[in-house]
Amino acid sequence: MRVTSKQIAELAGVSRGTVDRALYDRGRVDQKTAERIKKIAKELGYQPNTAGRALALSRNPIKIGVIVQLCETPFMQEVLNGVENAKDEIELLGGQVLLRKIVSINPGGVIEAMNELLELGVNGIALVPSDDKRIRSKIDEFVTEHHVGIVTLNSDA
Repeated sequence: MRVTSKQIAELAGVSRGTVDRALYDRGRVDQKTAERIKKIAKELGYQPNTAGRALALSRNPIKIGVIVQLCETPFMQEVLNGVENAKDEIELLGGQVLLRKIVSINPGGVIEAMNELLELGVNGIALVPSDDKRIRSKIDEFVTEHHVGIVTLNSDA
């Protein structure tokens, strides 16, 4: 019988959301709790249910935009490698990742890319913004007016 995240949650005395965050390193979980959850999962032989994840995405396909500035620097090349790996996984599950690369620091280019991604119907955007008040304002607009989730990487914008 397949081990579920619900079973792990019951054994660990935590919620299924906490199990998900711990198993996939999504933060907001005490380190000792995360280690206990991972140990329980390993002992039980837990394997993620890829088919279930694909089915969930097929019902509500997700479309994520990613905007990376300074995309040719060594650090950003590593970020792009991670994005490409995640893109492949998400697309296998029926989602879509739309990547926009900007060679320099270009607030106008970021705003243009954000507007383009909005037109394409993204559910959320991950971006590496510069600390620019126009970008901060655009982020606020997307969240409050368009209900598009925004995640900033390597920035507190």
